[in-house]
Order: sequence, then C-alpha cells, then structure tokens
Amino acid sequence: MLLGRLKPGVTVSQAQKQVDAISTLLQKEYPDSNRNKALLLTGLQEALAEGDRPNLLILTAAVGVLLLVACADVAGLLLSRGAARQAVGLVLGLAGAFGAGRWLRRHLFNVPSTDVVTFVTVVVCLATAAVVACLVPAWRAMHVDPIVALRAE
Repeated sequence: MLLGRLKPGVTVSQAQKQVDAISTLLQKEYPDSNRNKALLLTGLQEALAEGDRPNLLILTAAVGVLLLVACADVAGLLLSRGAARQAVGLVLGLAGAFGAGRWLRRHLFNVPSTDVVTFVTVVVCLATAAVVACLVPAWRAMHVDPIVALRAE
C-alpha cells in the first residue's frame, strides 16, 4: 500500500491515467517483475475500511439506536418530573373544583356540584394541558447541544 496526496485541482481519474502510464512503462522496462501488475488509486477512507464496511454500518446503526434511547431517556425524565407536579395539581384542582362548584351552584347557575361529566371533562383538559406543558421543555432539551450545556455550567 502506498499513500499519496493529490495536487489541488487534480481529480482521481486524471491521476489514475498518469499512474497507468507509469505502470505500462514499468512493465516494458521490467517485464519479469511487473507482469500483470497494475496500480489502482482509491481514497484513504475506502482503502482503510475495505473489508469492514458492513461492520462499520452495523456499528453506526447501533450508535444511532443508542442515541435515540438516550434522547428518550431524557424526555422520560422530564416527563416524570412533570407527572409528579401534574398529580399534585390535579388533586388540588379537583378539591378547588368541588369548592368552586358548590359556590357557583349557590350563587350563579344552579348546576349540581357533583356532576360526573363536568369533573371528567375538567380532569381530561387539565391532564392534556399538563402533558403538553411537559412536552415543550422535553422537546427543547432534546435539541440542546450537550457540549454547550456542560461548558455553560
């Protein structure tokens, strides 16, 4: 294996033509040692990864899967923190809803304070809002460069 560097502006095909001409001259001058021999120019990356290309592709795919798992783990951590706050908020919100429902029934609308449909609707709306509020910081955290975040601290 010989290593070389192309001049700026010279393509691989141009260099291959020059090497072929040199190889032909060598075959004519030294027919015994250069018979049926030729030089082939390839890129360094192709030459180094010649037989290992499938293994490198598998390794790249494994690293990609590992990065996806890490992103999902970070999102899960942010969502779990938000879920604890969400549970506390739902409990406090339901307690407040019972109190506010009784007050509204007495003073405004004559709506039963223990209406199941109303409470289920309120719980679903609050849970949806809480999940969306947790997803936005998780989505932003997934797009932060870890190097920049570590240097900032």
